[in-house]
Amino acid sequence: ICLGLARSGRAPDLTAAAARWLRRAAGPDGSWDLMPLDVTWTNFATAALLEAGHAADPRLAATRAMLRAHQQKEPFDAFGCPPGFWGFSSPRSWPMALETAEAGSLLFRLPGGADDGHARDGIAWLTATQDSAGTWSLCVRDSKPGGFGPCPQMTAKAVGALLDSGAPPGDARVARALRRLAAVQRPDGSYEAL
Repeated sequence: ICLGLARSGRAPDLTAAAARWLRRAAGPDGSWDLMPLDVTWTNFATAALLEAGHAADPRLAATRAMLRAHQQKEPFDAFGCPPGFWGFSSPRSWPMALETAEAGSLLFRLPGGADDGHARDGIAWLTATQDSAGTWSLCVRDSKPGGFGPCPQMTAKAVGALLDSGAPPGDARVARALRRLAAVQRPDGSYEAL
């Protein structure tokens, strides 16, 4: 928008304000953060620690508290999303099936996770946002392919979270997702992601 306004010569006050903000937001090395990704990076690091056998490490208590605190308790009305999701950052974040699946899965896999209400709320959110075809997209049910539509990666992560929550492989949500993944697999074995 700023580039368009600058090229048009309109709203010079807005373009000057945007330029000032960009200068202030630059890091010491001249780069800009795309966005805060505290939940995303925490999910990646915690998954590695859990896989390496560190689930009982007392330092992960702070991680559990952080993930619980970052779960969104209000609906995201712009997309008609119910509460219970995680986004990639906080305090009020865009709903993300990927981060919701990862955070929920991690909470289930930490000690005492089977009784974690936050993880259960995340699974309820995933259940509510599963497409009728069985897949998951960014956050909106039955979105069209392309852009933020059905995604095999998000679907696979959601299936993993369902299984980590105790859902059996024959669970209807899991079975629908697996059927859809089999149907969209390319002849060379690959998948087209979001």
